[in-house]
Amino acid sequence: MSDVATMVKTELDRISDQVKAATDESQTKQRELNARLNELEQKGARRGGDLGSDGGGLRSLLETSQALKDFSERKSRHAAIALPTNFMQTKATVTSLGVVYPEQLPGIITPVTRRMTIRQLLPSIPVTSGSVAYIQETAFSNTAATVSETTLKPYGDMTFQTKTASVAVLAFLMKLSLQVLQDVPMFFQYIDSRMRYGLDFASELQLLRGSGVGSNISGLMTNATAFTGSSSGTQIDILRRAQTQLQATEFVATGIVLHPSDWEAIELLKDSQLRYIIDGPSEPIGPDPDSLWSLPIVITNAMTAGSFLVADFPQAALLLDRQEAILLLASENVDDFERNLCTARIEQRLGLAILRPGGLIKGTF
Repeated sequence: MSDVATMVKTELDRISDQVKAATDESQTKQRELNARLNELEQKGARRGGDLGSDGGGLRSLLETSQALKDFSERKSRHAAIALPTNFMQTKATVTSLGVVYPEQLPGIITPVTRRMTIRQLLPSIPVTSGSVAYIQETAFSNTAATVSETTLKPYGDMTFQTKTASVAVLAFLMKLSLQVLQDVPMFFQYIDSRMRYGLDFASELQLLRGSGVGSNISGLMTNATAFTGSSSGTQIDILRRAQTQLQATEFVATGIVLHPSDWEAIELLKDSQLRYIIDGPSEPIGPDPDSLWSLPIVITNAMTAGSFLVADFPQAALLLDRQEAILLLASENVDDFERNLCTARIEQRLGLAILRPGGLIKGTF
């Protein structure tokens, strides 16, 4: 066979193979299409779709499609068939997919916390012992006077007393899971913050109203001098007379401590024409909105309702700071090791020295 004949035969074989492959592919696609048509027809029947005005169903619609016929005869590479609008109708409305995850806000939402105020009223010093002694002058006989030439000068006198202020320990414990501490890095910082707040809350009460009995701090109200002025008139009048009582003994009032309900009663006081006595609700709020008789008002739930304290705080008392709050963890307490727990202990040490009780005036409305 000549070379030309060989080349022609080879080319014819190649074309024959391509035709056979195309034919096989067309038959395969036709079978797949028929299977898909059967599936669609069954779905349409289940959904009650009206698949043609002649009632022939989906198969009738497709068999009469010129686009599908052209595709089968390889006259077109695509076949577009328009289905009735109600063919794919659904029986139920989808209301939830069940896979929508909520967005996570950062951190932990804490309860509302109390604003600590009493400690900020007092000067403080660091101490290195569990008790602090100080000498207090309790009486002074001042006989200073003019004297005539060659006459005896008058003698005065002073009395002293040694006082001791004890440093109290404020502390509490909490059980924590080791797994939680390991798996949630922010949890330890949160626990630390909340336990410190617990100590601050307790120390606020101790500094203001501690009884001095047992391990309790002897607080400001426990040591304050009783109000001796007239209780007639409004709360505003009484607080002004307490300020005068301080001034009579050379003190200068630096603040007033009240319960929120008592400050509310003062702010709501009206004259005979129902005008507010102090700034009304529409008055602009300044840098120090809570003040009375030029003194700042310290409002705290640590004060007992119906009571007040007017004081020269820097002159009257001194905070003794022995140890700031320290948080420690241990896993050897009781059965912590067996239970994968740890015990958190927070502790601070502080005391209060009442230097001049006359600088604290307490009373009730």
